[in-house]
Amino acid sequence: MEKYKELVPGRRIMKTTIAVLISVQLFYFLGHYDPVHAALACILTMRTTSAETKSTGINRIIGTLIGGVSSYACLLLLQSFNVGSTSNFAPLAVAIFVMLSLSLCKVLKLAPYAMTISAVVTAVTLLSHNESHLDALSYVTIRIIETFVGFLIAYFVNKRLLPRRKKTESESAK
Repeated sequence: MEKYKELVPGRRIMKTTIAVLISVQLFYFLGHYDPVHAALACILTMRTTSAETKSTGINRIIGTLIGGVSSYACLLLLQSFNVGSTSNFAPLAVAIFVMLSLSLCKVLKLAPYAMTISAVVTAVTLLSHNESHLDALSYVTIRIIETFVGFLIAYFVNKRLLPRRKKTESESAK
């Protein structure tokens, strides 16, 4: 029986699953049928405790904001010079703006996770924007909103729906 215990999902798995369900369902209810970044925010920010989820979520939001601003600035710059995403200059622009995002995070002395997220958001936004029918500002704004909502749902689920269980005295003695 003990060897089957590993097959049973733990609390963090259940919290993450519930947060993803609530997040995706909320966006579907609102008529937004591709809430990828909301689901990712739930998965990537959920931690064992609500305090850890909050800290990770805040760093994710900061990184997303920096990456969003960076990628938006790059998209505007590329558009103003009529440089398309298939131009040979586009990969260089992606690399330069990833570097700028990381450098800004370094100057601001942000946590490594915020730095990583800023670079990821910059790269993913710049490399995937062409698949979207939205203008640059709308695309970046929706990404940021989805991330924020996903984090809030993960935090709520962790804090209120399935908070960390306090150990009893007999469990602590083991």
